[in-house]
Amino acid sequence: MRGENLAARLPDPPNWLGDFVAYLAERNGPARACTTITALGRLLDDEHPNSPQALLERARRPGRSMGPLARGLEGFFTERGLALPTDHTAQLAAGRRQRRIDAVPEPLRPQVAAFNQRMLHARDRARRASTRPRTDRTIEAALATMRDSRGPRPKRSGSSVGAADLVGRAEWSADIRAPDLAIGRSGPAWPDPVRPV
Repeated sequence: MRGENLAARLPDPPNWLGDFVAYLAERNGPARACTTITALGRLLDDEHPNSPQALLERARRPGRSMGPLARGLEGFFTERGLALPTDHTAQLAAGRRQRRIDAVPEPLRPQVAAFNQRMLHARDRARRASTRPRTDRTIEAALATMRDSRGPRPKRSGSSVGAADLVGRAEWSADIRAPDLAIGRSGPAWPDPVRPV
C-alpha cells in the first residue's frame, strides 16, 4: 500500500519501484518495509539525480551501519545489475586501521603508518598477481601488535625487544616479502632480520 501511494505521488516514478517494494516485503516485516519505503520516498522527492547508483550513495548513512534503506537498495540493485556494490566494508576496515595507527605512541606512528601502507601495497600486488592477498583482519592484527608493543620491555635472558625493533622487523619482512606475519596464541612470529636473503 505504501509503495502504491509513493508511485502515485511521484511525477515520474522509476520503473524498478514496484519490484523494490516486493523485494522489501519478502525480506522485512511490515513496519520495517514501510519505514524504508518512506525514507526512499524522501530521497526520490529531492532535487538530486535518481539513478540507481546515485540513489544508493545518497541512502548510505555514515558510521558502522549503512542503514536499512542502503542495505536494501544495495541488495536489490546489485542483484539486478543496476548498480555496483558500495565500498562500505573497505571504509570500515580503513577506519579500524587508522584507529590502531592513532593508538601507537607518537614517535613510532610514522613508521607504523608506513608499514600499513606497505602491507596495503603488497595486498594490491598480490591481488593483481592472483595470489593470496592479506585480509583486512591480518593487516589489523599486525597493526594491533604494533599498537600493543609500547616500548622497551625488561630484559629477559639477555635480550630486549621493543616497539622500534618490532617496526624494524616488520619493515624488513614487508620489504623482502619474507613469510607473512603469523599471529597466533603465542604472539607474532617475526622473521629473523639477520637471516641472509
